[in-house]
Amino acid sequence: MQPSMAARPTRPRTTSAPRESSKPSRTSPGDPRESCDPPYPPGPPGHQDPPGGSPPGEPCHPPTPSNKTIWQMISQSPQTARLADLLRKHSDIVNLLSSTSANYTIFAPTNHTLYSLGSSLELLSTENILSYHVVLGQHPFYKLRAVEHQTLATGLNESALGKRKSLNGYKKKDKDKDKKKKKHTEYPQRVRVDAVRQSVLLNGASKVVKENIMAKNGIIHYIDLPLTPPPNTSALLRSLPEESSTFTLALSRTHLESHFDTSSRHGGTTFVPTNDAFRIMGPVVNAYLFSPQGEECLRSLLRYHILPGKTVYWDVVYRDQEDMDAFSEFGLYEKDTKWRPRRYPVVRVDAQTLLEGQGINLHMMRREMVYKMRVNGFWEPRVVDVLAGDGVIHVLDRVLFPPKVAGKVKGGAAMAVDEVGVMGTLRDLLEDCRPKKELSLRMEL
Repeated sequence: MQPSMAARPTRPRTTSAPRESSKPSRTSPGDPRESCDPPYPPGPPGHQDPPGGSPPGEPCHPPTPSNKTIWQMISQSPQTARLADLLRKHSDIVNLLSSTSANYTIFAPTNHTLYSLGSSLELLSTENILSYHVVLGQHPFYKLRAVEHQTLATGLNESALGKRKSLNGYKKKDKDKDKKKKKHTEYPQRVRVDAVRQSVLLNGASKVVKENIMAKNGIIHYIDLPLTPPPNTSALLRSLPEESSTFTLALSRTHLESHFDTSSRHGGTTFVPTNDAFRIMGPVVNAYLFSPQGEECLRSLLRYHILPGKTVYWDVVYRDQEDMDAFSEFGLYEKDTKWRPRRYPVVRVDAQTLLEGQGINLHMMRREMVYKMRVNGFWEPRVVDVLAGDGVIHVLDRVLFPPKVAGKVKGGAAMAVDEVGVMGTLRDLLEDCRPKKELSLRMEL
């Protein structure tokens, strides 16, 4: 006979502990915020969050900083002992990481990363390379992933990027303008940050492997590959023959390589058409451009792809001997730009090219994490912000043509379909492309 229900022993009900998620957290140990990343950065001053709280994924609590400085944490951590040995040789960097007057972010290669370099480790011990690992300002991991692509200013100043104005010994509340002391300082080199899935890549190669190690004066992120400052523009073009060999050959034939001499260069932006971009124009046009008769035409065409003295990144503009202009997700504060107050702002920057009387306009757009750049209203670069030691490169899949009205930027000329149409467009837009004698194109070739 089976026992009755009343005779069965009953277990006391207990509340089971919540299961721990098997998904690895992207926060560092001791970080009380949830492992979630915001899809967009917080709003401007005075901005109110939508009903129901902050946007999904925004940190619920700010990370708890340590009472130690960045230098103290690096020098005392067994994972960065080799990096500390390299930094001790440069007192300026040590003093910077020990100072509490400003916040910094350092991308620190670990011992395993440095020992894997072997004999080439000594090449990283220079002050310029170590300063390139220090980023101005505090950048937690969720801010690094807030946008698909961005650039950050480092502690390495580059003379080839030009100089900017800074104010020393002047307070904003002081109405006496005679007390302004303007000083020219070198622009800082930048590091490229790309959000790829759940990871962050620096300069397209170095990956953040451990993030948000909070210090008293900033943040430490561990990386799996040391950072090296970018080479100059000419060296960068020669290192990519499969993409830019035609453009490099054109610079050599037109004697424009001297323009990229770092000793006399003060920043600049170069739009580099790929080899396929030249191939699209057809063999007849290319044969004319690279012939003695078309050398002046080719020189004028290349001059239109170079912006001297103005380095235009996607999120900031360096102007030689002038102030720096930084973009924000809600607009741009610059003297010679126009901002349209839309839901997704569009920033326009006008720049003068090396070709006299001809300019280029750039439109920078952002929608949450996605960014776009347009040249002359409709050309989108294939790759933006290829960092160089003396400027920046934007790779194009089309060759740019100057606008029809000299001195006014009204959008670029459309590419003609056939080769004869392209040649006719060049002759209409560039004075140097017109034949000196009344000869047909076939006879000139």
